[in-house]
Amino acid sequence: MVPELKSGKRQVALLYKGRLQGVDRAVDIGFWQSQGPKAILDAAWELVEDAWRWKHRDLNELRLQRTVIHIQHGRS
Repeated sequence: MVPELKSGKRQVALLYKGRLQGVDRAVDIGFWQSQGPKAILDAAWELVEDAWRWKHRDLNELRLQRTVIHIQHGRS
């Protein structure tokens, strides 16, 4: 049974024993292909946020930067 996190997501862990040089990547590839694109993007974004926190950076810096301009044309 896979435990659920507070967010309602399931937590999954894979354990490898042995040398990484000889690990068959087919298990990893099959796992991520079965998760679908949303889960893959969520996991990748989680890694980005973890790296940002590790560097003691503000997570708001990761947001899409936007500039709003209001142009008003004069009447001729």
